[in-house]
Amino acid sequence: MSKVQDIAAQAKRLQNDDTFQSVLQEVREAQMAAFLDAGSILETREEAHVIIRALGEIERVITSRIENGRFEQHKDQHRGND
Repeated sequence: MSKVQDIAAQAKRLQNDDTFQSVLQEVREAQMAAFLDAGSILETREEAHVIIRALGEIERVITSRIENGRFEQHKDQHRGND
């Protein structure tokens, strides 16, 4: 298994981990509530927005690592046919 595929496997474990996903969802929901609270101060809403964007970036990186592993695996399969 290549390093890329190993990283992809680790990312897949994170993506499939119920506890990790639950924590992400809990943080996202808390920040959405803070962001949508009309009574919250501007700094609170700005911080919530940054955290929500960061969670999205974390999920994007996890997905990207998984896709890179799939690409590497596909590439390796084609090399075997050469």
